Amino acid sequence: MGFPAQDKRAHGPTGKTGGGLVSGRAAAAVLDDERSGPGKSFVRSLTHPGKAPILQRTARNSIVPQGIEGKVRWNVRPVWQSPGQRERFGEWNKEQSFTYYPSALNRIIATRTIHVGTAEPDGFFVRQEGAELTGYEIELLRDLGTRILAARGIPAKPTITYTRRIWGEDFFRLLERDGAVDLIAAAISITPEREKTYGLLFTQPTLRYPQTMIAKPGIKAFVDGKLVLTRVGAAEKTTNETFARKLLGDAASERFVPYAGSGAYDRMLADLVAERIDGALIDKPYALQKVAELKQSIGAELALTDITAEIVPGIELEKMGFAVRKSDRALLQELDTQLTATAATRDGVLSKSIPGWSN
Repeated sequence: MGFPAQDKRAHGPTGKTGGGLVSGRAAAAVLDDERSGPGKSFVRSLTHPGKAPILQRTARNSIVPQGIEGKVRWNVRPVWQSPGQRERFGEWNKEQSFTYYPSALNRIIATRTIHVGTAEPDGFFVRQEGAELTGYEIELLRDLGTRILAARGIPAKPTITYTRRIWGEDFFRLLERDGAVDLIAAAISITPEREKTYGLLFTQPTLRYPQTMIAKPGIKAFVDGKLVLTRVGAAEKTTNETFARKLLGDAASERFVPYAGSGAYDRMLADLVAERIDGALIDKPYALQKVAELKQSIGAELALTDITAEIVPGIELEKMGFAVRKSDRALLQELDTQLTATAATRDGVLSKSIPGWSN
């Protein structure tokens, strides 16, 4: 899906233009520097809709929007001046345009659109239905966006567009590399490490739940707080992997089995059914969903154990949230405000959507 071809956006925080629409956080629309020489500067013209052109002199060959927002037309001409000589002006380049918003929140309000970065749609949180995304997080985001617009007198539901990456480094770098993305959402566990590594800020939790161990019926996964399954699988670069390695300790190099890429959960549970591994560590909502699907499709019987503080002392519930750039604190504040307002109405969503769910 994504953006139509004529709706190009700059990619990354440097604001290098893709030939058209500049992202909200882009610092500058960079111009081609084909002319060089001593004493060179530029005259640039910026035209905002309904306003007279603004002429500016600059030594830099870039446009840094100040006090403007929305669609801006621009062109530039070089100026040369040698010592003791009069200025010489070059020709104006062909007028071009870009659209600039100083923040993701401004862009969402102006365009009535939320562009979400997401991982592979797989289950309850993010699902693909035809050409559209749905699921708990997407519908929640649509509701939050509607409330944000309504607070500004705009009676509209936002359009949800998206950019998708396979879960992993590329997904978590989306906000850094693609200025068109407003926030990322894919059942992301809130961790200080992710905030530090990827320059993110998380909203308050949109959901809390335990991690769940899936095994064959009648097989004990834990004895006296220790994980006793021989081979345990989890998806790579998730808090499931981190927790599994912690539970296995020094034996993790031999007993932990990582799963990566598209369809990781399905391959992991297929291995569990075939007894190639003895347990699979998954977040509870996915565990319930996947176990129910396997029972319906092939009649597989599997048992679930929620890993709580009674089993592993000191363990805390997973906390899931949306992630924004550190520079987008205004959007973060708006999302947190609306999440607080809707907390009570979200309590029963999972119990209605996933059989067997209980908080």
